[in-house]
Amino acid sequence: KGAKIGITAPGSSSDFFVRYYLQRHKLSADDVSLIGVGSGSAAVAALEQGKVDLLVNYDPAATFIEAKGVGKILIDARSDEGAKEIYGGIYPTSVLYATQAYIDEHPETIQKVVNATVEALEWMNSSSPEEIVQKLPEAFISGDRETYVKAVANAKPIFSVDGRFNEAEVQTPLAVLRSFNDKVAATEIDLKKTYTNAFVDKAPRKSTN
Repeated sequence: KGAKIGITAPGSSSDFFVRYYLQRHKLSADDVSLIGVGSGSAAVAALEQGKVDLLVNYDPAATFIEAKGVGKILIDARSDEGAKEIYGGIYPTSVLYATQAYIDEHPETIQKVVNATVEALEWMNSSSPEEIVQKLPEAFISGDRETYVKAVANAKPIFSVDGRFNEAEVQTPLAVLRSFNDKVAATEIDLKKTYTNAFVDKAPRKSTN
């Protein structure tokens, strides 16, 4: 109670995580101060400078915090095992999304973006963290290169290998939202209308080329 907790931004998955975790332990967001601190080096600086007591963030921030001795990881959901322990299942977070109207009007554009994403995922899955960092623009690499490579290694397991949505896994974020958001809890949501694998299924694969 009373802690200042850094999140990337209000309404983000880090914000949802805090609210869910507090609710699980009979607390609410009113019992703490939620502060948007961004991600990466900005988030690390917020913790290092004492602007927040706790930080909910992703790699590379998590790896930098440990490497610099700024703090220690208390809860780790970077692996499937960690996600299952915390949420009760795999928790899809970063996705490609667009309005249905845009998808209907520009299917070729959507397909091209999906093709590039699937190709990138396949390449990442077969490449080492060092090779991945080597391909990144220099501006993307925060902190020292060696620690950034470690951050990529830690984050790599959370990326999908094929880009497909799983019917069971999309239930997890809905269950999390319903636990603390009364509006979502009171709304009947058909998850099958919220995602599609149609574009991913059409994407060319290296194995079929």
